[in-house]
Amino acid sequence: MALFSHHLSRQYSDRTEYWKARTRSRQGTDSSGQRELVIILDSVDHGKFHYPRDEGLGAKDFSNWIRPCLTCTGVIVHGVATFLFLSEDFVVKDSSWACELLAHVLHVVDEGGIDLRDCTIWVQSDNASKECKNNTMMRILAGLVVTRRCRAARLCCLQSGHSHEDIDQWFSGLSSYITACDNLSTPADFVESLQVWMNGAGSRKDEAIKKCILVDQTRAWQLGMCI
Repeated sequence: MALFSHHLSRQYSDRTEYWKARTRSRQGTDSSGQRELVIILDSVDHGKFHYPRDEGLGAKDFSNWIRPCLTCTGVIVHGVATFLFLSEDFVVKDSSWACELLAHVLHVVDEGGIDLRDCTIWVQSDNASKECKNNTMMRILAGLVVTRRCRAARLCCLQSGHSHEDIDQWFSGLSSYITACDNLSTPADFVESLQVWMNGAGSRKDEAIKKCILVDQTRAWQLGMCI
């Protein structure tokens, strides 16, 4: 019990550090007047994104019908933007996938008027090495700092055994919305429908930029491609 209590204490300590960071990101500047951008990245359960989705497919005759499945990854830049990235099965979901999404997110934020050269970028993820906890993600963050595209960068991964409470809550609303949709035949239909959801019921009040994007290819960031 003592070891378990110590583990829970470490988990809570992880969460409080993330909560403090996302608050600073929403406020715009920290106590020293410098900007901090906290970016959280995670993927949604595949089972919600089979297509085509149609009311008639609930019949028993289609119970064993194999349908393609989209991958959906959500990104929240606290206080700035929210993104949903969809892709089909043929797009590889490795470390380059996460780096590609991060690069696009930073590009959109920079175009939105935030000077990344004065920002500390905090990337928060879970403990999955496939997405962010890897050398490829560290390489792109180091490259951003070395080339002076940002002031500093941090990569933080919560311990195993718990997940991100804010992005998972957002995903819960997303899953409920997708489950209620019966007429989504193509990936483009998903993008259009989810963009409507993000602008309305799925809106987060702290983030002004909301984008749903279909990704058809990624660059080979794991090969050391220049930034």
